[in-house]
Amino acid sequence: MSFLLLTVVPISLRLLSEGGLVHVVLGLLGLFFIAVLARTGMVMHEASLRALLEGFHNEALNIQLQQEVAERTRSQEELRLQNQELEQLNTQLSKTKDNLESANKKLEYALTNVKQLSGLLPICASCKKIRNDKGYWEQIEGYVRNHSEAQFSHGICPGCAKKLYPEIFKKQ
Repeated sequence: MSFLLLTVVPISLRLLSEGGLVHVVLGLLGLFFIAVLARTGMVMHEASLRALLEGFHNEALNIQLQQEVAERTRSQEELRLQNQELEQLNTQLSKTKDNLESANKKLEYALTNVKQLSGLLPICASCKKIRNDKGYWEQIEGYVRNHSEAQFSHGICPGCAKKLYPEIFKKQ
């Protein structure tokens, strides 16, 4: 721009000073040309400056956007890992629940099939009969068989055998 001012202005002034219609018109056109070029230069300078500032602003926005994308990517990965962990825990919980249900069924079955004697049993000191809930006296074998899963087999102990069958033991 300064080059044009240094060259065109003196020429335009010289043309204006020489007089004559052609010279004056050429001198005025030269000055008008300089004014148009100066205004065009200022407009272009402002546009370039705005574009440069917008570029810097866009650069900052791009960096911010890249950071947000990176943060969202990290968050998605964290969520994916936590989801996997929850699925594993859910699988373990389901297995534990199934195991507990199976154990409960076994325990319920065992409870329904268990007969247990408990409390005080009135028993005769001599014949060893037991008084039942209805007040009747019954043999110990029958009472235990009716109130438990126990079964009896009979035999004779050596002391009772000597008492019941003394003739057999006198020979020995």
